[in-house]
Amino acid sequence: MGETIARETVEELASRLGEPAWLVDCRLAARELYLQKPNPTERDEDWRQTDIGALDLTGMRILSLSSPVVTTEAPANLPVRIQTGLKHFNKLSGLLVQSTASGGHLVFDEDLAKKGVIFCDIFTAVKNHADKVRPALTPADGLAEEGKFTLLTRALFNCGLFLYIPKGVHIELPFFYGIELDSTEAVPAALLPYLVVVAEENSSASLVYTPGAKISITDGIRPSNLIAQYADLHIGANSKLRFLEVHDYSDNMFMIGTSNCHVSRDARYETLALAMGGRQVKSDLSTQLDAPGATSDVYGVVLGAGHEKYSFNTIQGHAAPDTTSNITFRVALTDHSSSVYQGIVRVDKIAQRTNAYQSNKNLLLDGNARADSIPKLEILADDVKCSHGATVGPVDREQIFYLRSRGLTEQQAEELVVLGFFRQVVEQFSLEAAQSWLSDLVAAKIHGEVSQADFFEDFDQ
Repeated sequence: MGETIARETVEELASRLGEPAWLVDCRLAARELYLQKPNPTERDEDWRQTDIGALDLTGMRILSLSSPVVTTEAPANLPVRIQTGLKHFNKLSGLLVQSTASGGHLVFDEDLAKKGVIFCDIFTAVKNHADKVRPALTPADGLAEEGKFTLLTRALFNCGLFLYIPKGVHIELPFFYGIELDSTEAVPAALLPYLVVVAEENSSASLVYTPGAKISITDGIRPSNLIAQYADLHIGANSKLRFLEVHDYSDNMFMIGTSNCHVSRDARYETLALAMGGRQVKSDLSTQLDAPGATSDVYGVVLGAGHEKYSFNTIQGHAAPDTTSNITFRVALTDHSSSVYQGIVRVDKIAQRTNAYQSNKNLLLDGNARADSIPKLEILADDVKCSHGATVGPVDREQIFYLRSRGLTEQQAEELVVLGFFRQVVEQFSLEAAQSWLSDLVAAKIHGEVSQADFFEDFDQ
C-alpha cells in the first residue's frame, strides 16, 4: 500500500468540487495525520488475517461522482445490483444512487422536505446545509484517535450521504442509499463514501445502505479496487435509528469501513450488516451509549466462499448507567474462506447497571474454512450484567441428508441450512425487507438460482 497522498491530490479534488476553505482545511489536516499513522499489518490485533499488501493507493484513481439528478421516480438505468436490492422495498421515503457509470439520482418525498428532513449527497449538504453537517466533518475532539483508513476517507471522500431528521419527526418508510464503482479499466480505483446521519430528539428513521462494484476487465487483469467508508451517526434523546448495510462485492474488491454511532438518553440504535462477498471485508462497528436508557442492537451475518476474508470488530462503549447492548453475529464459511470476529464490551466506572450480551456463532461448511472468535469484556463498574459466548463447528450432515431425502439437491439443502442459521438473527432486525434480501443473496452466493426461502414453511424448526 502506498504511504503517501500528494497534497495536490487533495487540493485538486476539493477544487473540482468547489468546496469551502474550512472543508479543504479539514481534508488537509486528515491527510497530515494519515501520513503520520503507520500502515496496519496482520500483526496488529485489530487487523488479524487482513492483508492489505495488494493495495497500492499511490496508483489508484480517486473517482469523481456527479451530483445527483432530482427525479420523481427511480430511473431505469440504475445498476443491476441496486435494482435487485430495491425490489425488496415497496415504498421508500427517499432514494439516492451514485454510480461512476450512470451518474447520480435522487428521489425524495417533498412532504418530508417541508417538515425539515434533509436527504442528499454529502457535497450538496456542505453547500446548502453547512450549519448541520459541519460539526460531523470538523469534530471538536480532533482526529488524532482516528484509524489510518478513516483518515484516508476524511482526506479524500468522493461520495457520501447526509440524512437529517428534525426533532419530533417520525418516518416509517426507509431511505435507500446505493453506490456503484463501475470500471472497465485495468487501473485500480477507489470509492471513499462519507455518511453522516443525525436524528434529533424524539425522532425515528431507517436507512438502507449498499455499496458495491461492477468490474469488467477483458484482458484478464483484475486490479485490487477499494471502497473505504466512514459512517458518523448521532441519535438524539428518545429517538430510534435502524441501519441496514449490505456488502456484496466481487473477488477483487477490498472494503474497509468504520462506523461510529453515539446514542443519547432513552434512544435506540438497531443495525444489521450483511456481508456476502469480497476479496477482503474489514469493518469496525463502534457504538457509544452516552446517557441512561440508551440501547443498541448490533447484528451481523457473513457468508464466505472461495478465498474471501472477513474481519468484523464490534466495540460497545457503555459510558453511562442503565444502558443496554446486544451483539449477535453469525458466520457461515465454505471453501478456503476465513473470518475473524472480535467483540469488545467496555463498561466505564460510572456505568452501573449495565446490561450487555455478546454472541458469535460460526458454521463451517467445508473443512478448509476457518473462523476465529475473540470476545472481550472490559468492565470497571461493579453492578453489571455482562456475558458473551462463541462457537465454531461444522455443518450437521444429518440435516443435509434429511433435506436431500426430501428431494432437494446438495446445494439446495446447504442453502436451507445456511438460511435457517442466519434467519434467527435477521428476524430480530425490525426491517422486514432484510429477510427476503438475505434469502436472495444466499441463493445467489451458493448456486446462483432463485432463493428457496419458501421451503421454510415445511422446514421451520
